[in-house]
Amino acid sequence: VTGVQTCALPICCGGIHPHNSFPMRFSPVLVIAAVLILLRLPTALMANQGVIFDFDEMTMTLNTADRFLGVPHVTTGWPGGTVQLLTMPLMGLAYVVQSHFHVSVSGFIEYLSNLYRFPWHAIALTRAPVIIVSSLGIAMLYYPLAAVTSRASIRICGILVAATLPFVWSYSQMATTDGMAVGFVCASLGILGRT
Repeated sequence: VTGVQTCALPICCGGIHPHNSFPMRFSPVLVIAAVLILLRLPTALMANQGVIFDFDEMTMTLNTADRFLGVPHVTTGWPGGTVQLLTMPLMGLAYVVQSHFHVSVSGFIEYLSNLYRFPWHAIALTRAPVIIVSSLGIAMLYYPLAAVTSRASIRICGILVAATLPFVWSYSQMATTDGMAVGFVCASLGILGRT
């Protein structure tokens, strides 16, 4: 060590303090996000009964399945690619679990053909990343609200108001790009609010 303070730990402050530790700084945001995810989870599972809220959910889900077959990317919106990127591993994992870990090319082809005929479970899988990203993003509004008030209860009320706005609430649990975009915008505001 040359004496220059370039390491990750704050040398001048005597190391990490309990009130500045990683879990303590993120716990309100993680708790709020977990509550929002749990409140939105039943909506994702409604797809298994054939309930979809918009035809775009079907389009996004089938476009995601197309990625496995090498079909060119047709959803040009940036969040659409992100939704597909986050959903593809879930679809692959669903096949592995459904096949009882007996993975084969013919079994995967059969899984995809069934997915195209009965896409309901895949729509639920496509809703999952949107729900998670939008819930985490909205929960991160906790940080910019700190500039407005020091009371945690008021910050939480502000987040609940933002999360339950009809546009935000409905699109944050659909397999479309809008909820993902809202999540990324709120997360960006949260990151800026932390600095």
